[in-house]
Amino acid sequence: MKILLLAIRALSHFRLYTVINILGLALSMVCVITIGRYVHSELSTDHFLPELDRIYVTVYEDDQNPGILRYSDIGNPNNEASFINLLEHPAVEYASRMILYDNTDCLYNDKGYGCKTLVADSNIFKILTYPLISGTTTLTKPNEAIITRQFARKVFAEEPVLGKQLQLFSGKVVTIVGIIGEPVTASSIDFDIIVSDRLSSFWDHIGIHLVRLHPNTDYQQVNAQYNKFMHMELWRFSLRFQLYPLSKVYFNGNIENYFFRTGNFTHVWILSIVALMILLIGLFNFINIYSVVILRRGREFGMKKVFGAGSKMIYAQLYMENILMTGIALLAGWMIVEITDPLVRTQLNIIPVSNREFDLLLSGCILLILPCVTALIPYIRYNYSAPIKSLRSVNQAGGSIVSRKLFLTTQYIITFALVTCSLFFTKQLRFMLNADIGIRTEDIIETQFMKFHYMGKDLTPEEWAKEDKRKQDIKQIVQQKMDTSPLIEHWTYGDQPIKNTKNKGYTTKFKLPDGKYEEFWVMNNTPAWMKLFDIQIIEGEPISNEEPSNRGYELYISESGKKLLGIKDIESTVIQPEKRLWYNLGEDMSQNPPYRILGVFKDFNPIHLSNKNYPIILAPSASWYGEPLLASIAPGKRQEAIQFLKSMHDELIGGNFEYSFIEDKHRELYLEDLHLTQIYSIFAVIAILISSLGLFSLSLFDVQQRFREIAIRKVNGATTAIVMRMLLQKYYKLLGIAFLIATPISWLAINRYLEDFAHKASVSWWIFAVALLITAGISLATLIWQIRKAARTNPAEAIKSE
Repeated sequence: MKILLLAIRALSHFRLYTVINILGLALSMVCVITIGRYVHSELSTDHFLPELDRIYVTVYEDDQNPGILRYSDIGNPNNEASFINLLEHPAVEYASRMILYDNTDCLYNDKGYGCKTLVADSNIFKILTYPLISGTTTLTKPNEAIITRQFARKVFAEEPVLGKQLQLFSGKVVTIVGIIGEPVTASSIDFDIIVSDRLSSFWDHIGIHLVRLHPNTDYQQVNAQYNKFMHMELWRFSLRFQLYPLSKVYFNGNIENYFFRTGNFTHVWILSIVALMILLIGLFNFINIYSVVILRRGREFGMKKVFGAGSKMIYAQLYMENILMTGIALLAGWMIVEITDPLVRTQLNIIPVSNREFDLLLSGCILLILPCVTALIPYIRYNYSAPIKSLRSVNQAGGSIVSRKLFLTTQYIITFALVTCSLFFTKQLRFMLNADIGIRTEDIIETQFMKFHYMGKDLTPEEWAKEDKRKQDIKQIVQQKMDTSPLIEHWTYGDQPIKNTKNKGYTTKFKLPDGKYEEFWVMNNTPAWMKLFDIQIIEGEPISNEEPSNRGYELYISESGKKLLGIKDIESTVIQPEKRLWYNLGEDMSQNPPYRILGVFKDFNPIHLSNKNYPIILAPSASWYGEPLLASIAPGKRQEAIQFLKSMHDELIGGNFEYSFIEDKHRELYLEDLHLTQIYSIFAVIAILISSLGLFSLSLFDVQQRFREIAIRKVNGATTAIVMRMLLQKYYKLLGIAFLIATPISWLAINRYLEDFAHKASVSWWIFAVALLITAGISLATLIWQIRKAARTNPAEAIKSE
């Protein structure tokens, strides 16, 4: 208690320095806590499952694309004689088939709610363990359902939930029998409602199998027993099913994925480094300011040693002082984190899952370990020096000025690096967003008029025919209205061209002149689609005005594809795919004919510019009204066109009218890059603020130490400009040294990050110059204000005060 009182009394004598120290440390705490919680939640995804190391998902690999895995359930729909079921292996304890409908609606009180529906069998909750809020997790009847607490609040607000009924998109009505809460960590399986697979005998989506093995089972040995490819006549290729650990799913973006949430480990790694850099800036800033405070207390420690104070007592007091400041900074940091949490989630897309144990552990480590480091330097300085030396060091800079310069320089090296990287990432983001991708994206709307997934629909042949007749009638009305509307320039049914990394589209290989095969994108599209996206034909036949009634062995090829295949004359050349691209009804499936080139079109890039873009094949085909409706809108008629489509949708389809614009799809490719750039920018500003606080404190100490010298120089005719130049000189040097060291470090970091980028902006010299101007300008502004104030003080008052 005595040591605590001494620590409080000591800090109270240096209010300004103490406030600055706590403020700088609190700012660094905000960054460390925010990123620490995010990184922990990302790395612990799916770890709420106690048996995670025993849980696997099923994937398949076909013999035509060896090494490429795809998530899939295990089944033998054609009763192939060669089929061997991996799920029958004795090491399998439980297996559950799951199907995800991620874009469906459900109705409650005639109001529609978008939801993600998970279809599962009775084994699902033997493998997945979610906290039960109320009711049960057992689906004893086919028409029962379990919903998440978050979705329950969205639909029912504060109403009682159990026993309520929801109407699914298929028309089936389910009764809610259970509510489950959020797991303690994030989950890669995202859903709002779980319904029983027994609700229907027909589900039109492919699912996956979730498998739990018995303890002490090596899944690789199980896979080795099923490593032979089985010929599947229905699918016209051979495949094999394998197990893949659920624990690796979240950070694996290489598997074709329509089911799981995935994360980006590179971003986690980058944010961890940034948080560490901010922590170092805050730590060095804290040590620097605290060392200034300690210099004023040399007499105190000298007298204590004279009167018998031991090393333990001196360290205990220093440690207690640092704990007090760290504790206040930590509390302030947590308050800022909680206040800014909604903004961080919405604007920066940092969505940590609250975990009390981790929060307490992080806070405990900061509170106990950080003071050990910050108290160590002053302890070494005063514990191992003679009392007389401590007494003489009052109001002197002492040898610690070297360490202060070193820490300050290191702070600014990190700050310059953060600001430079932030400026470059902003430039790279603008480069990608503003790049000409080779096709039209402005004012093209996409909406799904008729959804063709029959989620749980059991229809008789008569009902199927009636449903098909209804949709054919809707198709005719839509065509008539779209063709005659002055709001629409071109329209068709089809898939929009922008592809994210999780759904890269269909690729196949074509034979090169040297006999090798090269990968191509293959897109089956109507002539109207090609006109809508303004595909530029630069050689060969123009785009037809009529849809082909049957797919012929003809295609358009991109100019890069033509060059890659070494084609000189497209009229006399046919190209050979590694496998057949499509089949017409009644044709021999064993044949793989060559394809005639209709024309060559200008290259376009449908994917993130960091990824490799394959040459593209466009295959003319007829449209199908089950695909999304795409329309290019007449200039200046966007709102009218949206209202026109909504009115038509309400009249013919009903339910929620959902739409998006292709230009927004393009921007969505770069959302992660945008968030990363924003985080860098914000943290760079915080780094500048923390470093400026340290510079302010050190300069304040220097000015106070040299108050009399300044007064005497002014009496002898020195101007304010001369005094400022004298005091700023050493800080110019420190900032210059920091900049010279930070520049190559930043250049290497940027080039390392862009190493695998297919398209990248140039690393311009002005980025480093602007980083210097921003960082040095803000930092020196605090110095100039302070030194200018000291230089203008009346010399008589300054000498008298000394």
